[in-house]
Amino acid sequence: MGRIKVQIPLVILALWVILALFADFIASSNPILIRDERGLSFVGPYSDFSKKSQQDYETILMPLVPFLPTELDLSNKRFSSPGSTLTEKEISRVHYLGTDRVGRDILSGLIHGARFSLFIVLASVFIIGVFGTLIGVIMGLFGDKGLVLSRFSIILISIGLFLGLFWIQSLGLIKAGLGLGIMILTFLILSRLVSRSFPQKLGRNVSIPLDYILSRLLEIFETIPKLFLLLVLISLWDPSTERLILALALTGWVTLTKMIRGKTLSITNSQLFDSLKALGSPWHWSLRHHVFPFILPDLLAYLAYLAGNIILIESALSFLGLGVSPDVVSWGSMLSLSIYKPDFWWLAVLPGLFIFAIVFSLVRVGDLLYSRLNPEQTNWRYYDLV
Repeated sequence: MGRIKVQIPLVILALWVILALFADFIASSNPILIRDERGLSFVGPYSDFSKKSQQDYETILMPLVPFLPTELDLSNKRFSSPGSTLTEKEISRVHYLGTDRVGRDILSGLIHGARFSLFIVLASVFIIGVFGTLIGVIMGLFGDKGLVLSRFSIILISIGLFLGLFWIQSLGLIKAGLGLGIMILTFLILSRLVSRSFPQKLGRNVSIPLDYILSRLLEIFETIPKLFLLLVLISLWDPSTERLILALALTGWVTLTKMIRGKTLSITNSQLFDSLKALGSPWHWSLRHHVFPFILPDLLAYLAYLAGNIILIESALSFLGLGVSPDVVSWGSMLSLSIYKPDFWWLAVLPGLFIFAIVFSLVRVGDLLYSRLNPEQTNWRYYDLV
């Protein structure tokens, strides 16, 4: 029985990923296989099939749901009932769960909503995981006296961070992140060369109280309610998926950073770490062999919980009509359709069931990861970390 309880969340998550990856083959207006003068041909969802005449081919295989989520059926708008059909070019296509108020197929929206939620989760969790882990490890590893830089390095890094704030707004998150990383790396190399050339003026080293500075920054973020900060960021930007991911990342990295910092400090303040330093072990060796294995169970468990939390936040924002453009179909936006048509119970039940199943499975997988990586922690649950 216990094995079945473990397998059910994994099966649900696997179905979620499969549905997201093959959404275009499950719900699409293009046929999958046709027969024309060249014989049997694979068309697929990415082919330009709009200009081909019905007399030129014979449809062999259609997707299970023959509609795209953004396709408008003007003959069945204003919430048509399940089983309504659209007839074009002597082909009838069925809306198995009906349509919404503008004529979009509901079942197709549910299927493609899995892809949107998976993309939001993977992108947000990756950014939060990398950024939060990096900052937390740096705080715990270097403390207030462990980071020593030359004056010229500090000046160049400050200029790079200042320019990065403007690049994020103008170039976007991905381009700005890559550009900022390359620029800071170039600045560090340049500062090393300048420090060797002018050791008396620009090359003098300065000890940076990094842990103190970043701890105060974390306290500032903690004093601002997360939901309030998220709504302010979204209201300042134009609706887009990329900016929604950035807003979720900016409001979700604090808790992970504090957790990683605490776990790293418990290692760096131990006698084992002092012995390694006395033996001359480089910090990156200690980081790879002692710090990362120690923080990995908590990190994986928290990221699984964080993924479920991001789905809930994104669904709530989409339910309110915030975050993404109106033409993007998500489970939260489909859930809001039940407001306009309360007697269509499936508009509330099916998206809510999808959200519940995915969040529950992610939480259970987080418990499973931690219990397998820490067998001695038999009574642990994810909410003990939060």
